[in-house]
Amino acid sequence: MSERSEGYRFHLEKALEADSLEKKNFHIRQALQIAVVYDEPK
Repeated sequence: MSERSEGYRFHLEKALEADSLEKKNFHIRQALQIAVVYDEPK
């Protein structure tokens, strides 16, 4: 697993565990940013 997908999964898992909507949104935004910024052409 690449470092990128590790970070992506980390934030998605944190979003699931988050106790507030604010924290969920933060982690989802981070995961999306990782997905978009580092998206490598297949």
